[in-house]
Amino acid sequence: MTIGDLLDGEFLTDSLVIISHLLKKDKAWVLSHLDDPIEKAVANEIKKLIAKRKNGYPLAYIIRKKEFMGLDFYLEEGVFIPRPETETLVQFAIEYIKDHGIKTAAEIGCGSGAISVSLAYYTKINIYATDISKKAANITIKNAKKHRIDAFVNVKQGKFLEPFENVLNNIELVISNPPYVEPEYELPKESHYEPKNAFFYGSSSLDFYREFKKRYGGKNWIVIMEFSGKSDDKNELKRLFHEVNFIKDLDGVERFFIGRV
Repeated sequence: MTIGDLLDGEFLTDSLVIISHLLKKDKAWVLSHLDDPIEKAVANEIKKLIAKRKNGYPLAYIIRKKEFMGLDFYLEEGVFIPRPETETLVQFAIEYIKDHGIKTAAEIGCGSGAISVSLAYYTKINIYATDISKKAANITIKNAKKHRIDAFVNVKQGKFLEPFENVLNNIELVISNPPYVEPEYELPKESHYEPKNAFFYGSSSLDFYREFKKRYGGKNWIVIMEFSGKSDDKNELKRLFHEVNFIKDLDGVERFFIGRV
C-alpha cells in the first residue's frame, strides 16, 4: 500500500491533513510522496482516523490543534473548538484595547484559550480567564505557555469571574463567546462531540447575559461579547447594558456587541 492509496476522494482535504499529521510531514511533502510505500500499522491507524472523521468526529480533535488568529492552539476532546468567525470579535477587541490603553481584561469561558491567549499575544495586557471545566482551564494554561505569554494570562477554574473576586476592581474589559444557543436547537453532528455547556446556558439565548448583569451590574466594565444575532436578543442586550453598539461579522450579520455593564 502507498501513501496515495490512503487519500479519500470524498474527504480529500481532511484525509491529507490526517496523513500529514500522523507522518509528521507537511502536506506538500505528502503530495510529492504519494507513491511511497507505508507501513501496515501506520496505514491502519490512518484508515481508522479517516473513518472517524467521515463519521463526523471533528478534525481538530483528531490532529489535536486548531489555528486561530494566526496561532496554533492545542486541543483535546471535551474542550470547545474555536470558530473562525470569533476572530472578528478578537480583532475588534485588540483594536479597542490598543486605542483605549486597556491594561487588564478578563474572559469568561476560555475553552482552549483562543481568545485570551490571542489578546495577550498581540497586546501584552494582563488577562484573567475562567472556565467551569478543569480540562479547559488546564489547556488554556498549556496554550499560554506554548505561545510564551503565560506571564500575562492568569487562568482558574470556576463560574463567571468567581475565582477572581479579589481583583474585580482591577478589570477594565470583559470579553466572552458565551453559551447562547436556544435549548431546543439541534446542534450540527460535529458539535455533538463538544461540551454542551459551551453552547447552552439556562433556558434561553439570553440567560448568560442576564446572569452576568445580575452579578456585575454597576462595575462599569467595557463588555465585548458574541451573541445570537437575533433582533429580539439585540433589544434585550440594549436593555441590559449601556452604550451598546453592534458589530458585524464577515457576512454582514451583527453577531457581536460592545457595551458597558
